[in-house]
Amino acid sequence: MKTKLVILLSVFLFSMSYSQKKEPSKASFSAPKVLFADDYLTATMDKIFQKEGIEVINTQPTYMEINLGDDLKIPVFIDVDGDKQFLIFNGSNALKEETPVAKAKELVSDINSQTNFIKAGYDEEKNLIEFRYYFWIKDGFTEKSLVSALEMYRLAYVYTFSLDKEELLK
Repeated sequence: MKTKLVILLSVFLFSMSYSQKKEPSKASFSAPKVLFADDYLTATMDKIFQKEGIEVINTQPTYMEINLGDDLKIPVFIDVDGDKQFLIFNGSNALKEETPVAKAKELVSDINSQTNFIKAGYDEEKNLIEFRYYFWIKDGFTEKSLVSALEMYRLAYVYTFSLDKEELLK
């Protein structure tokens, strides 16, 4: 019995030492590249979005417009704040012309109470609801975290339509 235990222990130790001598694969140790606020360039963002299959509509030095979603196209503007602390994802959705102000404000309140990811606001003059999310970039971000945040924005935006019980949104 002792002999079997010694043999098994020897095989285990040999396999462990052999696996440590092998060159590790690049995939297992590759760290994501961290981008910082000063790295924010629309050209860089454009490449990230193209690689991820996100449709870029318009690229300007201070903002970008993209379309999120496949079937339902959701236009989103991405701006960087003046202090380069965060990216602002924002979009809007028009309300039906006959929507009473009180009903619009009630919908905005429902959206804000049930979604933690985006903040909704009502623009009475334009008769629309604006959606906004602040994505923190000051201390760095990765391509994956950016794409994941955009996906969460998209999901929260789509969820807001389920909160519109009176079908006020166009």
